Amino acid sequence: MEELINCIEKLDLCKSQRGARVYTLGFNPPVTEGEVWHDHPAKPAKTEIRKAFSDIKSNNSSEARSAIQKAQVSLSVEAQVLLPSYDELRQRLQSKVNPYSKYPKIDKKEDLLIPDEFKFTCKNENFLIYDSGQDDPDRIIIFGTESNLNLLKLYLNWYVDAILSATENIFDDTISHGCFFHFKQNLWRKIQSLGFQSDYNEKSETRLFFKQIAALAFVPIVDLIYTYDLFRKDESNQAFLKIYNNFVKYFEATYIGELKRGKGGGRKHPRFKQEIWNVYK
Repeated sequence: MEELINCIEKLDLCKSQRGARVYTLGFNPPVTEGEVWHDHPAKPAKTEIRKAFSDIKSNNSSEARSAIQKAQVSLSVEAQVLLPSYDELRQRLQSKVNPYSKYPKIDKKEDLLIPDEFKFTCKNENFLIYDSGQDDPDRIIIFGTESNLNLLKLYLNWYVDAILSATENIFDDTISHGCFFHFKQNLWRKIQSLGFQSDYNEKSETRLFFKQIAALAFVPIVDLIYTYDLFRKDESNQAFLKIYNNFVKYFEATYIGELKRGKGGGRKHPRFKQEIWNVYK
């Protein structure tokens, strides 16, 4: 009998949820990984932060600040960088009662009655721009303020964190770029397929090496090749370049461009143009 175990990672800090599957034959080892892998690298620092937050909650100190400072002492530098702000941690220590539990649950958007308190901002500015009405089976509700709409009018270019697939069909001159999340996701999958996953999870120096490569996405395109060459020449990276040579070769061929042979020099065209994955603005 095959026992299936769903492996779901729930990160309190980013609210993300990723699915993967492993299975055993009966209740005994070995544990076999299914076809769907985690599409993100493990984050040891997140584990540290979760433990620190647990310690903060269990601390008997009545002063939130002292409890937070005490928990910070044992964190690594990597974890301290990712730690939420003091205000956010303090809010987490306060009551976890859902402030919206007093409102009835709505099964259909047609049944939604918008309370007056959600129609205005804290500055008493109108926040409900448009509502097609409860009688509309395709009801559309638009929230926003006149002041924010005026800001949009001031700028010809709008930048958003996601683009719907239908956008280009409606706006012919739309320019699409890849996002940093999916760029990192592709790198992580390659790290997995080459068998470097354990090194990444267990060694902070290895994580730093791979993160430096991912950070090239933030370098201006005009400086990208120069910066990448500096990275390759850096003495502290030489051992990693040899150990993870297969990954480096993949990255060059896919995103940078392999070196040409012969007197001409230069680099070949990469699989993906730098303009697609580079996110420098």
